[in-house]
Amino acid sequence: MSSNFTNIFNNFEDELDELHDKIIYINDNFNENNFNINQETLFLMLKISDNIKLLKNRLEDLEILALNTISNELLTNEQKEILRQKELEEKVKKIFLPYILFAQVCLENLQ
Repeated sequence: MSSNFTNIFNNFEDELDELHDKIIYINDNFNENNFNINQETLFLMLKISDNIKLLKNRLEDLEILALNTISNELLTNEQKEILRQKELEEKVKKIFLPYILFAQVCLENLQ
């Protein structure tokens, strides 16, 4: 089973390497003087930015799952801090998210 996950993670790494190479290529061949800024281009860049943020968030989630598979005695202090921070974020979200959503609904219905 672990070799399957290892293969999956290796594929992820290969794909990210390809994306990194593509970004380097684009950056090396980018001519700002000929760059046409229009709505379509801005939407494309926004969509790419949003997808990168989403990917980063999902990888952080996967990191937490991976850290949770390691015995607490084997974790480094940095890894323990990552887990503590995530646990704190979850508690804060659990406590305050309902209030934030309620406030948002109230503000949207003030009109």
